Amino acid sequence: MTQLENKLKKILDATEKSYKQLHKYNEDLKQFYARLSEIGVQYKRRTPITDTAFEEEFRKIIQDLRTLSDNTACFWKELRDKYHSEYEKLLAPEHRFLIKQIIIVARAFTRQTDELFTIYKNLQSVGKDLPLRLNWWVLENTTQDFLNTTNRILFLMRSMEKHYV
Repeated sequence: MTQLENKLKKILDATEKSYKQLHKYNEDLKQFYARLSEIGVQYKRRTPITDTAFEEEFRKIIQDLRTLSDNTACFWKELRDKYHSEYEKLLAPEHRFLIKQIIIVARAFTRQTDELFTIYKNLQSVGKDLPLRLNWWVLENTTQDFLNTTNRILFLMRSMEKHYV
């Protein structure tokens, strides 16, 4: 296996890891949606809110999601720079299979990003009027950063696909 193939495998592994982590966070945020809906009902009925750990747990998951967003953005920025400076010249037809795999996983990652945006909008619609400190701006910025990273990924994948697949 060549050095470039090893790098492509590492790219594939890192992309799969990011995809799985984002998928896990999306599933966790869906559970927060159900909890937030229940809190909303309790608030409207003027009954005591029973889910006292919600705010702290929500802020923690948002902070973890922010970290994933930052790491993912750095990874894809570095990859894009290396692709245009080094990898583009080294890729050959025998690398098609690995490139195709990276493209498939990157597209799955972009679908998870779209799902994150939908979850964010749903959470915001339920929780925006509640008197909770939920750091909406961090979630909004994180979601926007994921969408920007997704655009970079799609452009890079299109470039790879156009020239090598």
